[in-house]
Amino acid sequence: MKIKTLVASSLIAASTLFGGTYAVDPAHSSADFSVKHMMISTVKGNFATFFGSFEYDEANKQLKALKGEIAAASIDTGIKDRDDHLRSADLFDVAKYPTITFVLDEVKGDKAYGKLTLHGVTKPVVLAYDNGGVVKDPWGKQRVGVG
Repeated sequence: MKIKTLVASSLIAASTLFGGTYAVDPAHSSADFSVKHMMISTVKGNFATFFGSFEYDEANKQLKALKGEIAAASIDTGIKDRDDHLRSADLFDVAKYPTITFVLDEVKGDKAYGKLTLHGVTKPVVLAYDNGGVVKDPWGKQRVGVG
């Protein structure tokens, strides 16, 4: 299986750390992916354990910075044998490379450009981007939704 697409987060719901800096809220976020398998089917899955923070410019309604980390061992495709193989030295080698990281470079329109480090190799990637904006939750806390 060759991974071609990694959606760093299909939704980043966050709470304020301070000012315009937010922490990713894992209870309302996800780190999902889909990959073509042998060009005949698509395998979907997610990573259950991830962390991140970002800066959001409220005046310009724009994501300014983001850094996310994913625990590679938390991969889940719904098939234990496949997940164990993905964690092995054949693929992710989670014993040697436990973390996958994404660092945002910039956002242009509906695309987020950044650097993904996977298996010790860093490459530029382009992810789909959706700006959900800023809202106050029922408890009066400010939340940002981007994906």
